[in-house]
Amino acid sequence: MAAARSIALSLLFVMLCASTTSAQTSDRATRDIDANRFHRRAVEAAYWGMPAVNLWAMREGFKRDVGAGYNAVTYFSKPMDWKLQVTTPNNSTLYMFSFWNTKKDGPIVVDVPPTTKDVGLFGAVMDMWQRPLLDVGDKGTDRGLGAKYLFLPPGYQDAPPEGYIPIKTDTYNGWFLLRTLLKDFSEANLKKGEAWIKQFKIYPLSQAGNPPATKFVDGHGTEIDAIAPYDDTFYDALNTMIQEEIVAEQDMVAMGMLQTIGIEKGKPFKPTEEAARSCSNPPHTRPMKDSCMTWSTLRIPTGPAVNGPIWYTGSGSADGVHVQVSTSARLHLPVNNLLCGIQQRQTAWCRDPILDRRKGRFW
Repeated sequence: MAAARSIALSLLFVMLCASTTSAQTSDRATRDIDANRFHRRAVEAAYWGMPAVNLWAMREGFKRDVGAGYNAVTYFSKPMDWKLQVTTPNNSTLYMFSFWNTKKDGPIVVDVPPTTKDVGLFGAVMDMWQRPLLDVGDKGTDRGLGAKYLFLPPGYQDAPPEGYIPIKTDTYNGWFLLRTLLKDFSEANLKKGEAWIKQFKIYPLSQAGNPPATKFVDGHGTEIDAIAPYDDTFYDALNTMIQEEIVAEQDMVAMGMLQTIGIEKGKPFKPTEEAARSCSNPPHTRPMKDSCMTWSTLRIPTGPAVNGPIWYTGSGSADGVHVQVSTSARLHLPVNNLLCGIQQRQTAWCRDPILDRRKGRFW
């Protein structure tokens, strides 16, 4: 009997140990599933929200760095250089940016002047999702003759007054990115372009009887950071835009996805420390594949001149990142070399202070 009891107790102990081990394994598997689900939802949210966060970055960048808030015009009196840090710029035109919010100010008037034989205009007005509302200028709705465009808030029901071209919008936030077209960049033509730009007027319809003077800010020569932040603060920016805007019917699936990571309309966004860590990506301390973001930003201040396109070829590490300078040459850049925005497995943009001792430049 004693032997049988001993065997039974031993079997019970083994079963309890096995049960405990199984439970621990199950708990770990559940945690892994939850973590992977959170990670995938965060990645999908980043893809979905990228247009909105890009708009936020430009709006906040111009407001912070040159003092151009809503209804102001930031223009560039000379072709851009590296100091205008914005998505996909070029230096073959004079840029103009403006941002407005019809929830804050009601319908907004954008008074576009007619083009001249010396100054043309090309560009689009867009909503918060960067969906074009219309083109303006010589090839746009006004055909270069100028017009007063009236941008209406979502759901606006009143009859617009005469003398305006009404434009219905589905978001409160609107903006334009316009390009003035000059024959060349001679000093005389640059002055003509700047004078023409200052004929624009942007103001709320409620002040149409006595429009306030439009604020113009020349952004040339000022470092403007208008690039979306590809780290955990991306989600703070996305939450800001979600709270500002209406939720369209077609976005309901995305809103459910955002709720998974803590972003919900009408509620504060308070990510846990674990969630914030899982979506942050210091590239010299975490493998890129572990980030919720597809982009990484290396802030590395000094280094040798590098010519040509730079291609990402490996994950970041404590002592730097491997890049390919051409189809045949590869370099290893230590963490104190360059300022690079690197897209995983695709192109990278770098700023090299050796080429410009003041701050560097992009190519």
